Amino acid sequence: LADVVTDQATDLSPVTLVPLNTSKQRPVIYAMPGRWGHFAGYHALGKALEPYSHLRGLRFNTLLSNDPKASITLDEITQSASDAIARDAKHSPIVSMGFSSGGTFAYETARHLKLQGHAVSLVLIDAKPLFEPMYPPAWKQILRQILGRKRIEKPKRGPNMSLVSFKLRETLHTWKPHPVDLETVLFCPEEGVVTPEYRKLWKRALGDHITFENIPGEHLG
Repeated sequence: LADVVTDQATDLSPVTLVPLNTSKQRPVIYAMPGRWGHFAGYHALGKALEPYSHLRGLRFNTLLSNDPKASITLDEITQSASDAIARDAKHSPIVSMGFSSGGTFAYETARHLKLQGHAVSLVLIDAKPLFEPMYPPAWKQILRQILGRKRIEKPKRGPNMSLVSFKLRETLHTWKPHPVDLETVLFCPEEGVVTPEYRKLWKRALGDHITFENIPGEHLG
């Protein structure tokens, strides 16, 4: 276990593929992390998929910076993800999956793979295509005065994906998808986060290639 932890901590590759179940079945499903960078939302799904498909998560390592002023683009992130998937999948069919805020990353990664000529489909689970706006440091003093607070919490960040770049957060908040022909299923829990506006956005992106499946439950189960 210590060797595994050490290897993970010293991994300098931009993207690491993390097994989320022990299945040997194909096709492999490639799961994108959400805004905090972990795969907690996929654990139960990985277990349920074990008889049918292998589930792998994409962990971003050196690709993102903890510096709020760092320059990193959504295109760079998803291009690196698509490159890692293409190397792993070789010529096999590819399924890109995104849960919650991971839907944006899954869509853009699948788009890159499609443009490269790969056979790829997209699975979205209660996928929220927009991130909340994040105020730059210059606004903190104004917000303190308005809200009457002595301090404003620093943005939280996960161990694998540090979405603290203001430029990246702004890009995600104003994201407008490039339409692409991707066979897609979007699973929408009854008490989930996919609003009618979000459905319209996904529909504009995917046209007649998206199917909306209503399922019981809420966002986390």
